[in-house]
Amino acid sequence: MALKWKGLYDSGKKYSKAWESKFSWVSKASDGTENAFCKLCHTTIKLKTSNLTNHEKSTKHMQRVKLSTTMKPIQVVRTPRACDELKTTEIKLAVSVACHSALLTIDYLGKVISRNATGSKLEDLKLHRWKCTKILTNVVAPALKGELIADVKGRKFSLIVDETMDYQTTVQAKETILTAFVDLVSLVHTCADDIFNAIKECLAGIDLKLEDCVGYGSDGASVMVGEHDSVWTRILAVAPNCIKMTCICYSLALCVQHAFEKLPSSLGFLLAEIPKWFSKSTICREVYKTLYELMSPDNDQAPPFEKYSKTRWLVRGKVIFKILMNWGELKAYFMVAQPASTQSARYKAHLLLDMLKDPTILLYFHFASPLVTEFKRVNAFFQATESGS
Repeated sequence: MALKWKGLYDSGKKYSKAWESKFSWVSKASDGTENAFCKLCHTTIKLKTSNLTNHEKSTKHMQRVKLSTTMKPIQVVRTPRACDELKTTEIKLAVSVACHSALLTIDYLGKVISRNATGSKLEDLKLHRWKCTKILTNVVAPALKGELIADVKGRKFSLIVDETMDYQTTVQAKETILTAFVDLVSLVHTCADDIFNAIKECLAGIDLKLEDCVGYGSDGASVMVGEHDSVWTRILAVAPNCIKMTCICYSLALCVQHAFEKLPSSLGFLLAEIPKWFSKSTICREVYKTLYELMSPDNDQAPPFEKYSKTRWLVRGKVIFKILMNWGELKAYFMVAQPASTQSARYKAHLLLDMLKDPTILLYFHFASPLVTEFKRVNAFFQATESGS
């Protein structure tokens, strides 16, 4: 009966952390039991203070203690291995390709390097598109994001949101203004609530609070900067001291666009149809080139007509200028092209020729070209990344 009671008593004992202060060499056993473990002898000891005391006085333990006091730790200096250097090279190549070309090129570039590096460490280089993508997403991106978090943590910041939903933060650090791309978020619904929640979640992912936002920049769309139900009103409710700055470039483009709509519609027709006429036919371009060389022998070659842009309005300034500078050559070309065109294209050529013969439309082009060019110059100034550019 006494032995049974003693067994139940021993099984109910728990390991005590207080033993570690008395016996520096003891720790809890890692086998899941409540036994003690000697770190010097690598021996399991049953729970009992007398057992620990007896073990401390044992010959084996005393020898281990003596050895531990006389042995000095060996300092190991780890030298970079060849594989580490190869990994560094792969990371540099992946970043370089991502910055300057499409990732598809690494499939061929990696083979060229490895085949022409016989006898060097680069002979074992194996880098292709899939591996390059994984290096960028799993190695480079987390490192850059970690640096960004360290830079902006606890600081006031400004937020720039453009129409492609890429988020940037501008922070004051190291006596300079730092601008960094944060994230690219895909949205199915683009109402103010959805965009605001996406911004909030994105900032939370880099430990930024929207309450610390002191500046908000966006284009002039009502969903972004409207006064009643927009992303801006929701940001202002969270950060009352935030300042709104709408995109100057977007506003300039809207000014020119609305002003140009007051001019005759024939101007817009010429801007759209003349570049389209030459963009679809190599024969038309070659015929015009030959005619241009005859009429303007002092110029090297006929200037190409840039494609009419429906979204970037100020790009049309180049189209206006080039049509104006080639007005005579274009009029002569369509005089030749109208009778030689197919039935479907002949009517359009007739319309274009009549407009090119109209002196009023030519006067409108002379009026609009310098104004749009000046708007384009100011727009480029606001788009500059450096103050001197």
